[in-house]
This record gives sequence, structure tokens and C-alpha cells, in this order.
Amino acid sequence: MVQRFGRCNRYGQDDDARVIWLDINLKKKGAALPYSEDELHQAATMLSTNLSDVGLHNLPDVSMKADYLHVLRRKDIIDLFDTTPDLSGMDIDISRYIRETDDQGVHVFWRDIPKGSRPEKEEPSPSRDELCSAPIGDIRDRDAWRWDHLEKRWERPASISPGMTLLLRASDGGYNPEMGWTGNSGDIPELSESMKSFEEANDDDYHTMSVWQTLADHTDAVVKELDAILSECNNIDEEWKKLLILAARWHDAGKTHEIFQRAMVGDPPEADAEIVWAKTGQRSVEYQRRGFRHELASALAIIENGLPDLVAYLAAAHHGKVRLSIRSLPSEKSPDDPTKRFARGIWEGDVLREADIGAGHMLSPTALDLSFMEFGDGPKGPSWLSRMLSLRDDPSLGPFRLAFLEALIRAADWRASEKAGRDDE
Repeated sequence: MVQRFGRCNRYGQDDDARVIWLDINLKKKGAALPYSEDELHQAATMLSTNLSDVGLHNLPDVSMKADYLHVLRRKDIIDLFDTTPDLSGMDIDISRYIRETDDQGVHVFWRDIPKGSRPEKEEPSPSRDELCSAPIGDIRDRDAWRWDHLEKRWERPASISPGMTLLLRASDGGYNPEMGWTGNSGDIPELSESMKSFEEANDDDYHTMSVWQTLADHTDAVVKELDAILSECNNIDEEWKKLLILAARWHDAGKTHEIFQRAMVGDPPEADAEIVWAKTGQRSVEYQRRGFRHELASALAIIENGLPDLVAYLAAAHHGKVRLSIRSLPSEKSPDDPTKRFARGIWEGDVLREADIGAGHMLSPTALDLSFMEFGDGPKGPSWLSRMLSLRDDPSLGPFRLAFLEALIRAADWRASEKAGRDDE
């Protein structure tokens, strides 16, 4: 409640701002969630003591005992650092660390889906304000869909579990703007018209679809943005700055891969296929290999060219899809040769073409070796997992510094992509 009060007229712009008390029927099953009935009764009692306002200095002291159901231990932090999707393409569930609750609810949102139809894959993803909590029991008998990251479409879930985000048909109702979820079919939600983002599949990269831009130009732009960011960071070790710049220079080297370049120019080609593109002017991009990730190709090329493992990590992680481990996913297209390794759309022996990666730096033709996805040491040294664990467990780095360095690369990449093609830049 203190947090909510603080959001009321935070900037003092409204002279008549007030906090409104709204009683709810706690006898209705699940009405108190995500809190317990005792917690709400105690809070109501404390707030009914003739308060003239809800400023922090007038609120009563809180004496409630906190129940710690899930404590974030060092081991948990270390485990959470690897964001590699599970075999169904889903990210690890962190909800238990965000709120201490035994809540058995899901998050739902609504779209205009005709009766008897299923959602198109282009249905916009929900904004934060659209999400509404609902009890699982109220959802099980409704038409509900969940985004399948691997198949790139909305599917009916085989089962519904707490924490899921589900799409519902607007005409089925269930939402009241004052009370939230009601389950009443007559409560038809009003849909927003300002939705623009879309659900991302495992092999999507929406930042590649903006304007036509060469790999050299995009890389130079990223390095420029990173230079600007680092100029404001006075406490970063100079050696790390050098490695960050090197990672920015190489982060998209994997875009020289034939699969990526075919996707950029389209079929039939909409641009000169002899040019190495980093961005495309096409409205949609489809890779010939499911699950293709150019940043894995970049990381493997970095190792092949003898650059530091930290550079390889930063390149691999700059889209958040590849981090500590390399593995193939069930939906991938496999090579005809069953002995050939493959992972995330990269096949053993794929060759990156020679290309200019900006500022006079040239990528030589580089064959990609996936023996690094095996455990232990191989013919070319430690495995990918061993290299990345060494970085994570290095006392001078660790998970938080690695995450910070990664954030700098990602921020520079996003800024450069956002500015691509703008006349004022």
C-alpha cells in the first residue's frame, strides 16, 4: 500500500489527488490474492485509524512478520545466469523470486479473435498495462492460447500452470476496468489501439528489419555508440574497454553467414547479394534454417581467430539467446549428414565469407567448428561451456560484471540500430 500511495500524484501536478478506498468481497475464492486474507484484514485495520493523509510520516508502523518462502541464494544467482531456453524454447521461471506467494494464477490479455478461429501469429504482444491476473480455475474452460517460441505461433497449452501469460478472445469477456478479472462473459474488455510490438520467436531478430545497411556501416555505428557510452564510464578498467570495443567490432561477424545474407536480400533478391548486409529493408525475415542465430556464428568465428573468450562471450550474448551453453533445439533443421554437429542453425564446417567489419578491419574466410559444444577439452582447447564458466567464476568478473559489460554492448547495438537511416544522425 505504501508503494501504491507513493505513485499517487508523485510529481505534485494534481491539486485534488486522492487515494480511494475500495472494499472487495474476501469471501470469494481467490479475491485476496496475491495476499492472504489475514494480511488484508490487518492492513485495513491499520489504515482505518483516522489518517488525515497517506504521506509516509503519517502512516502507522508496520509490524507484520514477513514469511520468506523463496530466498535467493548465491547458488540460485549462479544458476540464473544461464538464460539458455529449455527444450521447449521457454525461459527459466523467475516468478518465485519476485513475489513471495502461493498464487495459483495466470496473466491474461484479450484480442479480437473471431469465434471458431485461432490467433494469427501477427497478433500484437501485450503491453504491461494490458495484463490481468486471473485464477487458473476460471481459465481452464476457456479458449486460451500461449505463444510457442519454437513453432512461432499461438498454440493451446496442453496444461495451464501458474505464471503463464495467455491470450483470450475478447468476445468471451471476463474483464471489468474497475475490478479487473471477473470471469463474467458480459464484461467485454475494451481493446487498445496503440499496440505495435509482436511476440518474438526463438530465431527472430526484429532489429535487423529497419533500413538497408551494410555490415561495415552498422559495426562502425555500434563502435561509435559504445565509445560515447564508455566516455561516461570512468570506473571501467582500460583493458575491459579495449575488449568491449573489440567485441563491438566483431559482434555481428556471424552475419556474413550465407543463411543470414539470403534472409537479408530475400527471394527473389531485393538488393545486391554481393554486398554484406547487416540490416534489411524487407518487412519480414525468414531463415532457411529454423533457430538460426548469427551471434553464435560470431562467437565461434572469434574463437577461431584467436581472440579472447570475453570477446566471444559478449558477442554470443548480445541478443540474450546464447550464453553459457550451446545446444540444438528440437525444431531445428538438421544436416543430411547425421555425423555433423549442429546448433542454433549453425552446422559444422559452415564458412563465413570474407567481409569488411568496419574501420578497415577484415574478416578472413572462417570455417566454424562446433566441437566446442562438446564437454571437456577438444582438439582446439576447452569447450564453450568450460570457457564461459571460467569467465563467470573469475573473481575479477563474475556474473554481475559480465552482465554489466554485456549491457553496454547491447545498449550500443540498440542505439545504433535505432538511429539507422535517420537523417539527423
